[in-house]
Amino acid sequence: MLFSCGKKEPKKTIKPPVPKTEIKKEEPKVEVKKDVLVYTVQIAASYNKQSKKHEAIPNVINYNVNPWFKYSLGTYKTYQEARASRRSLLDVYPGAFVQALKNGAPIPIQEALKSTN
Repeated sequence: MLFSCGKKEPKKTIKPPVPKTEIKKEEPKVEVKKDVLVYTVQIAASYNKQSKKHEAIPNVINYNVNPWFKYSLGTYKTYQEARASRRSLLDVYPGAFVQALKNGAPIPIQEALKSTN
């Protein structure tokens, strides 16, 4: 048996195993809110968007209920608060009326009043 000292075997580098890191994807927490009911005072509605005329009013809320563009002022938790605001607006907006919005969509006042009692 012969052993040769002339050839060097390449050194093998042994790397320690890298522990696997588990990446957990967190799902965003979705809060399910109850139906949100608010009252507002509608001052105008139009088939055509009248942005210059009504959107220039401070704090105007505009929303689209096809085919109407509706314009209102204020958001109130109670019907009574909205009625008081409406009374103060009648000189400037004689056709103003209280509108109930459930999750941003108009609903009949009677339905809104039943759900709060």
